[in-house]
Amino acid sequence: MAPSKPIALNLATIVHRLLTNARGWEVQDLCDELEIADRTYRKYRQLLQEEFLPLIRRGKGLVQEVQDGSTRYLRLVEPSPNGEEVAGVLNRLTAHHLARQVLDFMGQPEGRSALDEAFETFWSRTRTGKRFPILGRIQRDLNRLFHFVPDAPKDYSAHDEILAIVLESLVRSQQLRMVYESAAQGAKEHTIEPLTLAMYRSGLHLFGRYAGHKRVYNFVVDRIAEAEILDVAFDYPSTSAYNPERFTQSSFGIYFQDRAGGRGKTSVELVFANKRWLKLYLQERRWAAGQEFRELKDGRLRMTFSTPSMVEVWPWIRRFGADVEVVSPVQVASRRRN
Repeated sequence: MAPSKPIALNLATIVHRLLTNARGWEVQDLCDELEIADRTYRKYRQLLQEEFLPLIRRGKGLVQEVQDGSTRYLRLVEPSPNGEEVAGVLNRLTAHHLARQVLDFMGQPEGRSALDEAFETFWSRTRTGKRFPILGRIQRDLNRLFHFVPDAPKDYSAHDEILAIVLESLVRSQQLRMVYESAAQGAKEHTIEPLTLAMYRSGLHLFGRYAGHKRVYNFVVDRIAEAEILDVAFDYPSTSAYNPERFTQSSFGIYFQDRAGGRGKTSVELVFANKRWLKLYLQERRWAAGQEFRELKDGRLRMTFSTPSMVEVWPWIRRFGADVEVVSPVQVASRRRN
């Protein structure tokens, strides 16, 4: 049986039918409507699978013949996603969810709305929900799959205006005038160059310096009583001149110690009891930069590290009670034994 219509028209008819009918087109009905033989149908199918680029992904044609019971259908079949694609989308989902939680914590509904809008654009453009059904389910249940438990979180609902001003001055690199409540000086006006907004133990900290100075100070955001952006721009320091990691290298806290004064780091050596749960608990975590563990002959665990300050290290050590022995700092350890 010879085709009664041009090949291009028949191919266009087939593509249109497949795009508008998720179930596809029954092969026998296709041949009858287009008035073609089964051999001609197979030629059309091969052309669509191998040469029609809009319906070819990762070298494989989306047009496939599938068997549904005793009936053959020509159908559009999305390829199974490879591991890299799934991992990539899953990483975006997770990052988006964590960013939303941070913005919620900071009391920034506008920022969260903008983030959600950007993510929805990505989701719709990639047709992710249709291509990867399992990821669509993950997106729907993100709030239950990933749960953020803050550590005694501070309430910033009453600081949203001040926080918005701080954020704007930070991203615009403009000086910030603020009235700051400190324990030592009470309420005092400061004009600073904001450098970093950091989150530590569910609280927000602003790292900043005074104009013309290199030393960086730590300001607790919820102690800012008033804030105003000044029409004075400043050059954000280079990476070599400033890196906030300098003040957060230890997991025990944020430190703004004036190292020019000659104070260095304190070497700490601790020996923990021979208890399996305790040794697992300690070695599974990063407590301080450069920490090292060594199991002693009697089964106890030796831990060494250096820290710029012992202020928050001592409370951490005391948590372990009789299960820890302080070897150094020697002088402090001697006082504890007396």
